[in-house]
Amino acid sequence: MKKYLAQLFVFSVMSLPVVAHCEVSEDVYCFDSSGMGSKNFGLHVLYDDAEKWSGAFVKYRGAKLAITLVVKNEDDEEISPGRPDQAITTWYEVYGGRITGEYEMMSQGANIYSMTYKNYGARKKVAFIFNPEALGGGGKECTW
Repeated sequence: MKKYLAQLFVFSVMSLPVVAHCEVSEDVYCFDSSGMGSKNFGLHVLYDDAEKWSGAFVKYRGAKLAITLVVKNEDDEEISPGRPDQAITTWYEVYGGRITGEYEMMSQGANIYSMTYKNYGARKKVAFIFNPEALGGGGKECTW
């Protein structure tokens, strides 16, 4: 029994650096639609560069639940040498166990140039405007 406990202890200690190395970071982006009946949402992107893992969700103003997003496509393009690449990221919207739409964001470095949402059921596309002033809560949530 003591030998088993000693082996378990050694295994646990050896596993600690692996667990401690995992560092999930979160970026939050706030978006507004324009016009009558405008909608606002926060895009939360979670990632771990060391593990090459990422995930995302959106939470609309006044909504109780977040909507899960899954990466569909990521394209990077060098626009100018020495400048950040232009990135176009597309996420599938997963709601009620089905893919119901997609979000597409075009950015370059810290600049976000466009965000659109396409609803698959209604075949409707909505453009959103990046609103960095809406970021509050210690940088972890959008305040409307």
